[in-house]
Amino acid sequence: MSETVKELFESVSSNVNSRITSPFFGAFIVSWGIFNWDKLALLLFGRQSVDSRVSVFKNSVEWLSIGHNNVWDTLWWPLILSCSYLLIFPYLHLAIQHIQKHSEKLRYGHKVDQDVDKELDRGRLVKATAKANLQDKVAEDEVRAEIENSVARTKMLQEQAAASEARKKLIEEKYLEAQEKAKELRLNNEALARKEAKKSQDAEKATFAFEKSKAEHENELLTLRLPLAYQYMNALSDSLGQDDWSCSLSNLSAIIATVFGYESFEKLINDESFSAKNIKKIKYLSYDSETLFDCLNNVIESENEEDYDSSWLFEHIQMALDQYSLQLQDLDSVAEEAIEELWDADLIGDIVNSEEGSSEMAITNVDCFDQLEGLEKTGSRWVNGEGLYISYSCNLSGDNHPDKPFSGDTIHVDFKVKHPLVIGEAGLGAFEMYDIKAQGEDYSDESA
Repeated sequence: MSETVKELFESVSSNVNSRITSPFFGAFIVSWGIFNWDKLALLLFGRQSVDSRVSVFKNSVEWLSIGHNNVWDTLWWPLILSCSYLLIFPYLHLAIQHIQKHSEKLRYGHKVDQDVDKELDRGRLVKATAKANLQDKVAEDEVRAEIENSVARTKMLQEQAAASEARKKLIEEKYLEAQEKAKELRLNNEALARKEAKKSQDAEKATFAFEKSKAEHENELLTLRLPLAYQYMNALSDSLGQDDWSCSLSNLSAIIATVFGYESFEKLINDESFSAKNIKKIKYLSYDSETLFDCLNNVIESENEEDYDSSWLFEHIQMALDQYSLQLQDLDSVAEEAIEELWDADLIGDIVNSEEGSSEMAITNVDCFDQLEGLEKTGSRWVNGEGLYISYSCNLSGDNHPDKPFSGDTIHVDFKVKHPLVIGEAGLGAFEMYDIKAQGEDYSDESA
């Protein structure tokens, strides 16, 4: 019950306080007190009984209609005065400040002139002080020089007198000094050995701690996909910030999802293949021009940017990916660059060790096929959910065996490679060779 009463009291008190502190009600109450001070004085300090004073005060402030005798003192004059105070006084105060502005300016100028005069006087004082200090210094130097000369002469006489004594003790001092140096050197070597041992231990501990931290960090990147995606979003945000453009979090996430070949950022986060381990497997980060630039145009439109276009945003995406050794490439560029990867790979060994290649090579008279020529792309196709398939053809040749009858030294090879998707619909891994077909040249007609 007490809590209910307390809450009711606090509610009423808060409501009354909000009314009293209102500028209008405060002004109206003060105005009403000015015009009705005599009524308040009789109510508070009158000699009659309390009931009589209350009754008189009630009758004096009572009005029933606009034409009542008390309406001006109890309503209209207080209302007019409070409205005048609230509406006219601010403009009056502003006019007074405007009039005082000129005097404030003159007073400030006078203060500035006083400060300038003080600084000029202080400058002359500093200059005079510096001259006096310089003269004192010259006198001190002269006295110091005389004292030093006197000391030098006295010292020279003392040295000449003690020369024989010094020569006598020189050998003993050198001997003792040599012993001390040998002892110091031994202690230094021991301390250095202990220091190196401690340094080695500290280095091993630091290496262990670093490897542990690195392993934990890599484990986090392998298991947490959101921080990994945030790295790319943050890198893109920093790159855009260099051009003073701030992109919303939703648009940043949409761009990163599209770059890695996902329809939405939610699908990227829910895909278990999106991990640091698989990102390291990405050989080519491909993209579909229509899909990617539609996304970029939608981002620019949603951000209400008129000074930038999708090509500018594409460049910033590329700069952000460069930090992670990734590069966006369309499918045609991937197919053209993939052939360079084949030249650098052990392509001859893969063909020779294949069943088709080894069986066809067996009917030739070549000891070792070591020359690859005419490598070219014959076709390519993209399969959603699988990756990029590319067809190639080439010729393998080698030196003829002198003891075998000539039966051909060149075979023609057709093969296919697959660049599998490792992340989303964009991250392609290294090539996987399959469907190798080899055929040697037919010399039967020539032999006939």
